[in-house]
Amino acid sequence: MKSILIVDSNTLCREALCEYIRNAENNYHVTGMGEVAAFESVMKTHNPHAVIFKKSLYDDLCMVNDVSYLHAAKIGIILDGRENDIPKKVDIQGVFYKTMTCKEFMGGIMDMLTGKLFYPLEGMASSASDIQPPVKINPFNLTRREKEVIKFLVKGASNKEIARALDLQIVTVKLHVRGICRKLGAQNRTQAALIAQEHGWI
Repeated sequence: MKSILIVDSNTLCREALCEYIRNAENNYHVTGMGEVAAFESVMKTHNPHAVIFKKSLYDDLCMVNDVSYLHAAKIGIILDGRENDIPKKVDIQGVFYKTMTCKEFMGGIMDMLTGKLFYPLEGMASSASDIQPPVKINPFNLTRREKEVIKFLVKGASNKEIARALDLQIVTVKLHVRGICRKLGAQNRTQAALIAQEHGWI
């Protein structure tokens, strides 16, 4: 059984990806962690075949630790679109964007585990600026206001917080949330946020 470790401080993104992999592929064991404080001990315990880092956490790890032991695993880096350089301290087999869907992440991880390099464009890129993130789509016909609201849902904001930020009445926010859930076929606001994340809207 292949073991995968996802290291990302964004709980929603991390758990959504872990849950997707668990449901999509029975032959993979996936673990998530939100900080690098106990990373080395987790590596020894789980001995993952692939580690997917949020770039900022990878940078934090490299600043205070010798990471030569990472050569035993396939390493992927998650970029948020603002970083310019892909780390060079270890060989990077995969580069991912936050805007990618869980399905695209899964495909990239599977490529890495079979010894292939995974980049959003064909061929090897020397920096993140060479890689263009996929186009965000809105297949559910959300209104402009609904798209504003769903960004707050992804952050875990309450209706009161959303109302304050967008200068709306709470009852109006509730109506928008209800409309979002209906259009996305989501059972609740959390599921709607996960769907938005998977489609790369945030």
